[in-house]
Amino acid sequence: MVALLALLLVGGCEAVAPRSCTAQFVYGIVVTVDDRDSGEPVEEGLSGVTVKGGVSSEMEAFGNVLQGAGEDAGTHDVLVTAPGYESWSMDRIQVEDGECHVSSVRLTASLVPTTDM
Repeated sequence: MVALLALLLVGGCEAVAPRSCTAQFVYGIVVTVDDRDSGEPVEEGLSGVTVKGGVSSEMEAFGNVLQGAGEDAGTHDVLVTAPGYESWSMDRIQVEDGECHVSSVRLTASLVPTTDM
């Protein structure tokens, strides 16, 4: 009888598998940059920084896409610059922390050409 009771108690429990996180590095902020007037991608001389708590970090450029705040949850400001364009910024971007990685915030920066282009 005790063995049957033990079997019923154990059999009623479901095993919960632990979460399996990857080693992938996830950027918290991803900015696609284009020319406001033409819609064309802006790549030449493109750069950006994120600022969190007064500390600025360079963003990585991949073509016309800037990525920053890698695995860094919290509130960030972003500044994007490129020669021949006015700078673009956005403040107080909230990057959420997930169970394994941050959740990426995707933005589009449409840069305004300067008159001396």
